[in-house]
Amino acid sequence: MTVRLRLVVGLGNPGREYEKTRHNAGFMTVDNIAEAFSISLDKRKFNTVFGKGVIEGVDVILAKPMAFMNKSGPPVQNLAGYFKILYTRENKKEQEYNKTLLVLPL
Repeated sequence: MTVRLRLVVGLGNPGREYEKTRHNAGFMTVDNIAEAFSISLDKRKFNTVFGKGVIEGVDVILAKPMAFMNKSGPPVQNLAGYFKILYTRENKKEQEYNKTLLVLPL
């Protein structure tokens, strides 16, 4: 499988009241990955905060949709579409993709 770009999305809820709660496990995971691999989450587009970097030789985009979790689909879909990223499921028959979207659930 050839992968040139991965979009890793951590789901959560915006706002201080959710900052350190289980509702933001996805946000916290993306923040930890960003810190571990020195990826700045300093870009904004389509109601997401995101950053680009490289993890073990793979180009990645780490993203946090700034919509509430139950409304995070459109921001993620728009960002994925902008970068021409295909959504795949792990249980699908393995195919060759240039780009892949990974969503980190709670």
